[in-house]
Amino acid sequence: MHGDAGRWSTADHLLASAVELLAGANWQRGGGKGAKPKPLKRPDARAEKRRREYVARLQRLGLIKEG
Repeated sequence: MHGDAGRWSTADHLLASAVELLAGANWQRGGGKGAKPKPLKRPDARAEKRRREYVARLQRLGLIKEG
């Protein structure tokens, strides 16, 4: 994995999955009352690509220095 997605190791992804599963299990054991747990926000490789394209566009326009 590269870019933003590369900031999370395999262990980080596994821990996030474990946390999500435990939250869901606790919610179920509680009778499904309250708001259903939401998944953790994960790194998005597409967001990193958009950021690189945006920076390149600003560099071409001379609004920021290259490097």
